[in-house]
Amino acid sequence: AACLACYLNVMPRQVMTFVGKIMENTDSFVDRIKAFYVLTKTLASLGKIKEAVEKIFHILEQLGEEIPNDITPDGIMFVMESTKQLLSRFSREKLLNAPKMTDYKKLWTLRFYDLSAPYLFLVNPTYVPLVECRMAQLSVRYGLCKESAFGLFGYAQCLIQIYQDLDGAHRWTKMARLVLERFNATNMFPKLTCLQYSFVNVWVEPFQATIETMDQCSQDALKIGNVEFAYYSAQFLCIEMALTGSHLEIVERKCVTVSSNMALWKQLHAFMGHLSTHLMILKLGSIDKNPFDIPGVSIKDEDQLLEQSVDRRKTLAQAIYFNRMFVAFYLQQYVYAAEMAEQYKLQRAMIMRFEDIHHSFYEALIGFQLARSPSIDTKKWLDIAEQHVATFRGWIKHSKWNFENKLLLLEAELCLLKGATESSEEKYKAAIESARRHKFVHEEGVAWELLSSYWKKCGKVKEERECKKAAFDCYEKWGAKALLDRLRT
Repeated sequence: AACLACYLNVMPRQVMTFVGKIMENTDSFVDRIKAFYVLTKTLASLGKIKEAVEKIFHILEQLGEEIPNDITPDGIMFVMESTKQLLSRFSREKLLNAPKMTDYKKLWTLRFYDLSAPYLFLVNPTYVPLVECRMAQLSVRYGLCKESAFGLFGYAQCLIQIYQDLDGAHRWTKMARLVLERFNATNMFPKLTCLQYSFVNVWVEPFQATIETMDQCSQDALKIGNVEFAYYSAQFLCIEMALTGSHLEIVERKCVTVSSNMALWKQLHAFMGHLSTHLMILKLGSIDKNPFDIPGVSIKDEDQLLEQSVDRRKTLAQAIYFNRMFVAFYLQQYVYAAEMAEQYKLQRAMIMRFEDIHHSFYEALIGFQLARSPSIDTKKWLDIAEQHVATFRGWIKHSKWNFENKLLLLEAELCLLKGATESSEEKYKAAIESARRHKFVHEEGVAWELLSSYWKKCGKVKEERECKKAAFDCYEKWGAKALLDRLRT
């Protein structure tokens, strides 16, 4: 109890002391396993994610689990297929009437697997499908517990990543919620909501509609003491606000609040990626602040942050490369943006994240720009752009709101490169109207700029100026002062 109290009151040194005393003075399985659980959470809160994962894997092996040293795509597919077969016999009625898990070791096995998932997402996301499918399998074979909900949700997530089965993903997400309801685990609802809106609902609900939900989710998680998911939710909220067109000054104020609270609650594992997001917003908004100037934070700039991510924090490196690509694109530094887009892909795992959608959109636009350059490998970049166009043609079936304006703009660029100028003009205008209707003001600005470039090539000076002014107005509504400065020159 004292060990847990120290963790909840952000006293990591005292936690380490109590864990040491427990290990020295008891042979009780229950006491020792609980102490290890608090220890791993403490290590993660201090930013020692890799060490926390190693501890969890060691404990899981002691509990009888076999953890493979390497994960291959074939291995993941095998685990996914076997899980799919097991769950295919699991109806809603069977779920509600399934026996409860009574094997204490299996209960703790699920708890440690569940604990590992967010940490693995940060350092080695390739393991996440394996962990989540294993949780689902154990739940079918040994009975249900509260943590079973996250195994079922993880399976739902894999259905999207591997099979593009959105209907199946929604079905199993609902099943996960039913498990929590069955066990009256209301304290776990904020965590499930955070995961659901981060990985599943973004495919069907308007991006902007999830902002309020994630904000509330963060507050609810904090009220019940789930500090980790309070700040996972808050970090995702800031990313979502920035990428969907919220005014950058509002997003920046939210970032400041989140940064201060993360540092206060020692949530350094989530904090590092947030610093890069904050820096991206400051650059676009021409806001003269240093996001790294926070008490207790030793990192001084993004380069140092990137150094920390090498071989240890793939998700952090991916976030940094994405943010750099995003800023470089809007500043029309296309060659550098392309380099960052490629670096982003090198860090990608099977778990698809919200930024992947936007990476596809912006890398396609970057590709079209570079394909027009005689000094660049035109075919390479046109092929990349066309692959992304095909991807968006598949995605639009899930959400016209989120994907229509993006697809129209990519198709306008493709038509222009193929010489279909009349079609490109129509699609530029349709993309502008769709972005306005669906409240993506920054993407409306991009479409106006590209239409302005089109008119310039056509020699229509008046139309070019009008479109450039419209782009300026959009970026002004977004609060992107750096882009206003660019357009004035």
